[in-house]
Amino acid sequence: MRHILSLLLVLLIAVGCSYRFGSSGRKIPGGYTLVSVPVFQNKTKTVGIEAFFTRSMIDEIERSRLGQVTDREESQVIIEGTLNSVELIKGSEVSRDTGGNFAELPEGATLAREYRVIVRSTILLRKTSDMSVLWTSSFTGERRYPAAIVTRQVINTVNPLYNQNAQIESIRIVARDLVAEAFEQMTENF
Repeated sequence: MRHILSLLLVLLIAVGCSYRFGSSGRKIPGGYTLVSVPVFQNKTKTVGIEAFFTRSMIDEIERSRLGQVTDREESQVIIEGTLNSVELIKGSEVSRDTGGNFAELPEGATLAREYRVIVRSTILLRKTSDMSVLWTSSFTGERRYPAAIVTRQVINTVNPLYNQNAQIESIRIVARDLVAEAFEQMTENF
């Protein structure tokens, strides 16, 4: 009996505080439901990443069920994205002085232990009829990834494609997370 009363009390508090579950109350600004998502504009030197961001936005719209992705001609609004910059920053380093397995490194050589990828973007929502901006915001996404590990001076101790692949995979994950945050902000019920 005590458990039932506790459960009822929690439910009453939740209902009384107007707590909402899921996407209830969220909507695309203006209440529009037909959305076009052209390929994001890529102003960076990192080729092909615009596909990750475009696909992530389409997935967010479809997952939320707040709108239907359509052709530009049929859409009421357009979500446009611009990738402004991608920055690769070297994190902590190891050298011969670090000791351990790194004592065999050549004098003066340093190796990165990790990298950070930072992506800056702008996303906006336009009304198709007059191209007026309904919503806009800038976003920054970041992800760290470990550098390839080198412990001995032998041929082929590092896969030369590792850093490039790890960087692209990190950008793909940043795209998913950044777009999810952008869509959440765009559809918030203030």
